[in-house]
Amino acid sequence: MVGLVDYTVGLTVPGRCDFYPDFFMKSLLRRLRRFVFNQVRAELQGMIDQEKQKARDEVQRLMESRGGLGGLGGGGGGSVYLGDRRALTRVQGMLMYVPTDDNAIAPHLMLGDVWEANTTQVLRELLEPGMTFIDVGANVGYFTLVGRRAVGAQGRVFAFEPDPRNHWCLRNASDVNGFWDVQASRKALWREAGEMTLRRSAGSCGGHTLIHGGAENEADQEHITVETVTLDAYLQEAVGETLKVDVMKIDAEGAEPAILEGMTRTLEANRRLAIVIEFSPLFLGLAGYEPVPYLERLRDMGFSVGLIDAWGKVQPLDFAALPGWFESVDWPQNLLLRRDA
Repeated sequence: MVGLVDYTVGLTVPGRCDFYPDFFMKSLLRRLRRFVFNQVRAELQGMIDQEKQKARDEVQRLMESRGGLGGLGGGGGGSVYLGDRRALTRVQGMLMYVPTDDNAIAPHLMLGDVWEANTTQVLRELLEPGMTFIDVGANVGYFTLVGRRAVGAQGRVFAFEPDPRNHWCLRNASDVNGFWDVQASRKALWREAGEMTLRRSAGSCGGHTLIHGGAENEADQEHITVETVTLDAYLQEAVGETLKVDVMKIDAEGAEPAILEGMTRTLEANRRLAIVIEFSPLFLGLAGYEPVPYLERLRDMGFSVGLIDAWGKVQPLDFAALPGWFESVDWPQNLLLRRDA
């Protein structure tokens, strides 16, 4: 080392560093290691980001030039790119429209032929021909189609999806499969009628939410105004009478308690109603609800509460072990609510 300043004597000692105090050399080495580590990490991350972007651009180019993904689609039926960030794919023998910029649900539908296999299994076990099924937070329509196929033409299906892109996929999927009787509303269910802000999650068509703070990187999200309605009021207007409802699926990113508050007449009139409902302590907290009192309220309403496990089995909830249970499970999960007449 040349020209180092010896702080012990205040002199520059060419080619020598043994005069430096240990603490100074150790501090210098630590800083040097941090500097090199940060530089290498930044370089590697930049290279990774570039390769990821190249891969995304190449997939997009191939989709646009070839009109689709050939035989890579779910169920072996292929997926066709339609432009405007939409694709048509085949899922379990049914046609579905999906947003190609979604990184949550669309890849599973296009390449895996199923979304939430455990919940799919439970709904199929619950639904029978002639039943009425309500899909709240219908997204691009996967569970709506599963439900409509199960209840048949003699049944009834209502679907609610406030996001315009998702609703387009939902509505057109129903039509292209010949399920013209599906009533697909763009209104958001809530505890009262009015208007609210829907926070649209970039990159995840299943992450849109009415709850402030519920979407990741909320400052970067697009906010749109949507109309809200209670389920009781909607059904009264659509049907004109109290409707027999057999099965519901509610997945609303933290809005589930407010939706239940807006369907008291429906709950009272349908004592044997089964509800598959998303449960997330985080989302509930953002919406202003404590998870334990919320679950206890469901129990007090007469519902048995069970967790749908990864294999599609319903595990009864042990209310005495709730705190530890919250810590042992990855959230969100779906619950099954059932009650005797």
